[in-house]
Amino acid sequence: MEDFGFVRDISAFGGTPFYFLLLVLILFSGDYVLLFRLSLCYFIAVSFSFLIRIFYFKERPEKKKYHNFIEKLDAATFPSIHSARAGILSYAFYFRNPSVLSALLSLVFLIIVVYSRIYLKKHFLKDTIAGAMLGFAVSFFVFS
Repeated sequence: MEDFGFVRDISAFGGTPFYFLLLVLILFSGDYVLLFRLSLCYFIAVSFSFLIRIFYFKERPEKKKYHNFIEKLDAATFPSIHSARAGILSYAFYFRNPSVLSALLSLVFLIIVVYSRIYLKKHFLKDTIAGAMLGFAVSFFVFS
């Protein structure tokens, strides 16, 4: 079996624990508007993702067993919630610092998270693209 440790670490940048760690850091920084916006983005993106998964179930590349409704939602692949969170953070970083450098860094961050999800066989390419688009759309709505 291959060692996916490094790729799993990269994938964690799109995970809930990393997102919440950033929210805590933002809380301590005192930027309550950003905290509210990112929290709202998270809630909307995850809610939409689960609504989509309720009505459109698609198996992951490496199928995941499930025994109840909640596990079935987690076993679904479309859209990628990791990619949605990475899309939100990419948009927010660029929105706060609109420049060529922040656009490039945001894009690199998003690409490595998306790539890690595909490499780990958690999602197909279209799942990650849909997730990233969902993250961008929600962020555009909330930050505008």
